[in-house]
Amino acid sequence: ELPFKVYDVPEITAAGIKWTDEYLSSNFDDDDSNTQSHGKSQESHDNFFAFFSVTSWSTEQMGPPPTRNNDWTYNKWSTHATYADATRLAFDRPHFYFQSNVQREERYKPLNQW
Repeated sequence: ELPFKVYDVPEITAAGIKWTDEYLSSNFDDDDSNTQSHGKSQESHDNFFAFFSVTSWSTEQMGPPPTRNNDWTYNKWSTHATYADATRLAFDRPHFYFQSNVQREERYKPLNQW
């Protein structure tokens, strides 16, 4: 499987209007420990991005993991993503991904408390 981009979906277009890079950077990159947005940047040596279990991955049997976490902020990742789109980054070049999540406690709250 390869990562994909979604377009021409009205709900996603509306979110894109609100969720500017500046808005997301202020939520992901804030050093405030009370920030509820959590994310991390990951990289792979090419455009192959695989989900895998770090604890189950045996480097002796399977070689290096397909991706690794890096220390990029959302802002740095976003800047690179804009560059990668503009230059049509080749499949065999390093690719970077940003993954976000919600704390387990928040995930199981009633919808009206999200």
